[in-house]
Amino acid sequence: MLLFTGAAVTNLAPLWQGARLDEGVGQLESLLRFARAEAAQQGRRLQLQVRALADPAPPGTSTAPRSAIAVRWEPEPLDQPGVFVPSQPTASLARSVAEHVRIEHVRRLETVATPGPDPSAEEARAAGTAADPGAAASLGATAGWPAIMFYPDGSSDSAEILVGSLDERDTRRLLVQWNGLSGRSTRQELDPDSPGMFGSGAAEAQSLEPASVARTALGRSAP
Repeated sequence: MLLFTGAAVTNLAPLWQGARLDEGVGQLESLLRFARAEAAQQGRRLQLQVRALADPAPPGTSTAPRSAIAVRWEPEPLDQPGVFVPSQPTASLARSVAEHVRIEHVRRLETVATPGPDPSAEEARAAGTAADPGAAASLGATAGWPAIMFYPDGSSDSAEILVGSLDERDTRRLLVQWNGLSGRSTRQELDPDSPGMFGSGAAEAQSLEPASVARTALGRSAP
């Protein structure tokens, strides 16, 4: 009986190792949908910002969070446009995502409607730092990625998010492709021997122009 029990535990070990990454990616997709719903319900813009912790994890602490995720909203778009403050409803879920997976890269997908850099993204990131001066310091040395913006009309930026496991035994890397128009996400597993390999995102890169008309009523937004 002990032999059979040991064999069962051995066979289930790979499943346990992979479950953390799969659960974390599922939570990330839920966070994207949650932020989209919050922006539409509150009638305010939200931004999801991911920062990678540059400092390596100490030996023996491979499960420590390697990235920080913050969701902020714009409470006063008319009186204080561009000032974003932490979103409390999303805080717990954002923290849980960071405890399950490591965000390795974030890329906003370029669209025909926005061929150049989005000036509102830089403005929003600067405003977010100003609204929460201790945020950057609490994250330590970080690598900055563009924020994903969510709008009151139910649309958002489209993006690709590369996710890795905090478990050093799980070498898989999943690419989450978020469609800002439809609010749907897809995922694909990348070859672990090809770091930096991204999907083309051609199916997800759709123009946000038709859904952006309502944004202008609440302050400056992407062209």
